[in-house]
Amino acid sequence: MAELNMLTAEYYGLPLIPPYIRGVNQSSSNFGAGINFAVVGAPALDVGFYEERGIHFTTSNISMRTQLSWFKGVLPSLCRSSSCRELFNSSLIVMGPFGGNDYGHSFLQGRSLEETKTLVPLVINAISISIQELINLGVKNIMVPGLVPDGCMPISLTMFKGYKKEDYDPITGCLIWLNDFSKYHNELLQAELTRIRQRHRNAVVMYANYYDALIQLYLSPEQHGFGGEPLMACCGAGGIPYNYDSDAVCGDPPSTACAQPSLSISWDGAHCTEAANKFITKSLVEGPYTAPHINSSCSLITEESGHSSAATATTR
Repeated sequence: MAELNMLTAEYYGLPLIPPYIRGVNQSSSNFGAGINFAVVGAPALDVGFYEERGIHFTTSNISMRTQLSWFKGVLPSLCRSSSCRELFNSSLIVMGPFGGNDYGHSFLQGRSLEETKTLVPLVINAISISIQELINLGVKNIMVPGLVPDGCMPISLTMFKGYKKEDYDPITGCLIWLNDFSKYHNELLQAELTRIRQRHRNAVVMYANYYDALIQLYLSPEQHGFGGEPLMACCGAGGIPYNYDSDAVCGDPPSTACAQPSLSISWDGAHCTEAANKFITKSLVEGPYTAPHINSSCSLITEESGHSSAATATTR
């Protein structure tokens, strides 16, 4: 979901945000508009926690805590103690969404719904600790996204195929139990963000409702300009119904890409297309899907700094 953070920055007039890993040895001037600390497959909890429980991460061993340490490490090159307040007042930190990789690896490695559900409070606590560390550093504006409706993703619909009609939402065709799991995470996250706001009244901690923003497309895809097969990946293999094959993922033969990606919601089965991400971004900044609303914070940022807000993204 790092793409959403890039598009949000673009919406407020910022250039593309460079990735930290690529620019780590470059001048801090390259990070003037922001830094993207995203790493594909990054979990909220440390990989060692999962290894001890027999859950193995094959995509990334860089957790949220590592990304936060990168942020702390680069901070002295961006501001001195006397100027950090001005930087933080004119910056927006987007932290997340985290949790999806934690739960996905658990499910894909055969752990039950009940066992995986026990991870949620631990993930929420890790997110909370990271947010409060940022606030203690002086960060003023943080946006924390929730999870998307994972039960609508082609990868989920393929890997967790249900055998009962009742497993699927009759309107969207999405897996009910997996979407309910995303909702459970989001409910706990919102409750924790409320507690953080009560403890840190000088900081603006926004919740970004990715779930409700994206579910609109599955409920009425054609109304929003998308095609008639909303659950199919544009790039993949296998054809109808989901065009996802774990042995032939996008980029590997015999996978192919659809002719009109802008009509698809899913790009490769696990990530949204640019068109879908633009829809979500517009829904966030123009619709009711951030609380408190992002425009109220970003307008203040712009007024205080005299220029477009810097955006530092810490994402999966």
